[in-house]
Amino acid sequence: MKKAKAAETAEFARQALVKAAPRATEQLEIFTLEGEARAYEIADGRLENIKTHKTFGLAVRILDSGRVGFACRADTRPEAVVMAVAEARAILRYSAPDSARELFPRPEINFESPAPDLLSRPAEDKIAMAHRIAKAARYADVRVKQVQQAAYYESSRHMALVNSLGLELSWSRPAFSLGALVLAENQHDTQMGEEYRSWRNWEGLDPEGVGKQAGQQAAGLLGAESLSTGRRSLLIPPGIAAGLLEAAWKAWSAEMVQRGRSFLGGREGTQIAAPGINLIDDGTLKEGLGTALVDDEGSPMQRTELVKDGKLTGLIYNIESARRANTSSTGNGLRLEFQTMPDVRPTNFWLLPGTQEVKALKNQAEGGLYLAEVMGLHTFDAVTGEFSLGASGWVIEDGTLGRPVRGVTIAGRMEELLRQIDGLGNDPVIYGRFAAPTLLIRDIMVAGN
Repeated sequence: MKKAKAAETAEFARQALVKAAPRATEQLEIFTLEGEARAYEIADGRLENIKTHKTFGLAVRILDSGRVGFACRADTRPEAVVMAVAEARAILRYSAPDSARELFPRPEINFESPAPDLLSRPAEDKIAMAHRIAKAARYADVRVKQVQQAAYYESSRHMALVNSLGLELSWSRPAFSLGALVLAENQHDTQMGEEYRSWRNWEGLDPEGVGKQAGQQAAGLLGAESLSTGRRSLLIPPGIAAGLLEAAWKAWSAEMVQRGRSFLGGREGTQIAAPGINLIDDGTLKEGLGTALVDDEGSPMQRTELVKDGKLTGLIYNIESARRANTSSTGNGLRLEFQTMPDVRPTNFWLLPGTQEVKALKNQAEGGLYLAEVMGLHTFDAVTGEFSLGASGWVIEDGTLGRPVRGVTIAGRMEELLRQIDGLGNDPVIYGRFAAPTLLIRDIMVAGN
């Protein structure tokens, strides 16, 4: 997105606030989002799809005596603002009052200039990136027979936020992603391998790493069989560890805790993980996909310690949940899209790495299971912390990946998993807004045949 266009979006938000004409008792907010996304997808060595998607939307939020009205429009016409304000005021009349609701005033922080166009590289470079993924996947193992998809994705979102308390901000979030879906086969079996990773900057893209990982996973699982039931060590690679964080983050949401829907309720200051485990949410990290100057309510982003040396030390808050707890927002008031009001969501939710080499962790996990894939992360229960996941992987034999395994189930509670971490790798990888290193976890029930 061009810098001039981003500036136009901010100006539209300013003009919309003037047109909305907030009443004396109202706090009124205008949020605008302009986004652009592109995808280049390779299948069987040929360019199969080029997709472009553009969005523009504005959202109006009105607070009056603790009541809230909300409306949105995917429309840039001046009358769209008038219609959205009228709809929000109509909804306001039916809203129950809540003194925790308020807007953020003008912050004492520097204005963030719109980001330059990060998506302006030639299409040839982006298509070449997808071809590099496919090439690396094919070269990963001779048993890789088909690269069903190798893809390059990019997106840029520019937001502007103004309100009747004097706040006036605009900021941008770019993202680049690579993905691969690979098929491997031998005379007796066929297996799929998949890898998907995201970055904030073009310079960090690793197409060879993505392709190689997907290819090796598919080929390495050929001939996989079940495993006898028992308690084993688990070696969890960064991608799956980040997936566990993505499934479990709601337990650290102050909103969920206040509703009694988190297993961490009332646990602050207590030991919930093994010593040496440190978990943060940090919206200021230079390389983070969730990094920005402010959140979608205008609150400055910050670093929040959630677990320090195994103890629960913090939660993430938006303005409303912070007022309920008599504290300040941690800069976690975010919107999925312009059609939603700000909710408590993570910025960069990272389990910090340790110092151990992965090879050393494998030696410590002899006879354990190195995970290649888990299924059912969406079933994680934030209220109880319970999970039950289908899994595949490899038995660790003599410090290397041995016979492949599939059709096993790993079940337990998240706190049990955290408490039994016995090793942290020095190999953190970012997957979207989540990051983690390789984890060695002792004595976990693995159900097989």
